Amino acid sequence: MPSLVDVQSLSKSFALKAQGEAPARRFKALDSISFTMDRPQRIGLIGPSGSGKSTLLRSLSGLIVGDEGSGPVT
Repeated sequence: MPSLVDVQSLSKSFALKAQGEAPARRFKALDSISFTMDRPQRIGLIGPSGSGKSTLLRSLSGLIVGDEGSGPVT
């Protein structure tokens, strides 16, 4: 039976606005996230604010596209 979710090396970054004379930078929200989840497994996401929990879930649901890697496969 195929995996319910298969995420391999998923990365996502966002552009930050330039401030003053500092050049624009990128914020890496996800950095090579990998996991596989089979039925009937469950997974919980915990972490501090800004750790990428919402970015991961938005990527898994297809609301945003990762910069690198693959996932999810359903």
